[in-house]
Amino acid sequence: MPIEKLEWPVLDYAGQQIGTVELEPDIFGLQADEINAYAVQAAVKTYLANSRQATAKTKVRSEVSGSGKKLWRQKGTGRARVGDSRSPLWRHGGAVFGPTGNQNFKLKLNKRVNALAVRSALSDKVLDKALIVLTDAPFTSHRTKDFAQALKALNGGDKKTLLVLGDFDENLLLAARNLANVTITSYDNLSVYDLVNAQSLIIVRNCLGQPAESVQEAN
Repeated sequence: MPIEKLEWPVLDYAGQQIGTVELEPDIFGLQADEINAYAVQAAVKTYLANSRQATAKTKVRSEVSGSGKKLWRQKGTGRARVGDSRSPLWRHGGAVFGPTGNQNFKLKLNKRVNALAVRSALSDKVLDKALIVLTDAPFTSHRTKDFAQALKALNGGDKKTLLVLGDFDENLLLAARNLANVTITSYDNLSVYDLVNAQSLIIVRNCLGQPAESVQEAN
């Protein structure tokens, strides 16, 4: 069962604790034996499959260049019978059973499985002490250098970081978007893949007041 009460420190941009926040136990408080690795794997697989584009395309024999004339008569030459030079058996001929560019890689995921995957991924970050709740005070600078210093104070600065925003903060967006190890997303566009792919999860305080149902499904 999830723990009954889960308090977590709230940090400012200097990495100092300025208060605490009570996390929702049903979302952040699953124990290690309650974390469902299958649900997380299914959500990640669905996300990656639905992000895939069918761009691969090969030419069939009707699309390759070359004449459609029969190369030699059917019988009497002692050679194997053959059609035109665009046959798949010939060099530069058309491809057989190649990708057509119309493949559909879409997968579907049950909403309950996706919700379990979200809870499992968030609870795993809590168990690993990889969750940081950041103050929702506006960031005062738009310079990347300033946010890099703040990030160093928060998690060391060298980790692959997922920054989850609630309210629009233009300075924070401008300052963080050019950092190669930082991915920025909003609370309503969060995916299980983003959570699993990040070594450090930074959630702005105002996100925690949003309904849990707003977390994006992996479809």
